[in-house]
Amino acid sequence: MLTTFHRSPVSTARRVSVAIVICAVMLMSCGDDSSSSTAPTKGDLADRSFLSSNVDGQTLVDGTQITLTFTADTVSAVAGCNTMTGNYTIEDGTLKVDTMAQTRMACDPDTTSQDVWLQALLASRPAVTLSTNELVLKGGDTTLTLRDRTKVANENALDGRSWDLVTLDAAQAPEGAYLSIAGGQLYLATGCNRGFGTVTVTDTAIEVGPIALTRRSCDPALNEWEQSLTTFLTGSLEYDVSGADVTLDNGTQTLILAEIPVA
Repeated sequence: MLTTFHRSPVSTARRVSVAIVICAVMLMSCGDDSSSSTAPTKGDLADRSFLSSNVDGQTLVDGTQITLTFTADTVSAVAGCNTMTGNYTIEDGTLKVDTMAQTRMACDPDTTSQDVWLQALLASRPAVTLSTNELVLKGGDTTLTLRDRTKVANENALDGRSWDLVTLDAAQAPEGAYLSIAGGQLYLATGCNRGFGTVTVTDTAIEVGPIALTRRSCDPALNEWEQSLTTFLTGSLEYDVSGADVTLDNGTQTLILAEIPVA
């Protein structure tokens, strides 16, 4: 039987951290795909996020997608494992990215290699063009095509929202356990470790890809909860939305979620 954890109200700091995760993915510009491709300015990319739609010269790991998110000065990249961030400039149609800092989650060899590949592509000073909603990077033998997230994200009741984990069957979640869904990514805090995985959302169900977690050692009760939670989240789950609450069901177990308001 899973341990029941006592919870305190959500802290302001964690609400802010959740808002940052969502806003980093959700702040976009809209437009028409029909314009011709030109070298973008930093202003064209700022506060926009792009998801890969095609890659020539590299085969992506099954269930993964490249995400590039821009601010006025930085670009963040996710290839399936860690998040990489660095300053960038655009000069003469070339994207120049400074040395990138990255998180240090331990992932499987394939997604780790994909991280290395993407970092190398961004460091190669690829040619960059933008046709309003389609961004193309060309470096060496590789062409990476991405589309503005607003054009490819699923329009559904879950996208861009965050929830506290309340109970998994009769077991109450520990303090600090929550998940967010935004732009094809599921972000997870188990109460012990943190991580993310890909997610596909339909009108009635979500399909969760492998979840990469940090490897912090926690007490046995938290470890047991985390194992049960990640096992539950593997594969296809039906969902039901009731006001601000969401129920996920895998056919034998039920996870109750309560929405975290974004201030």
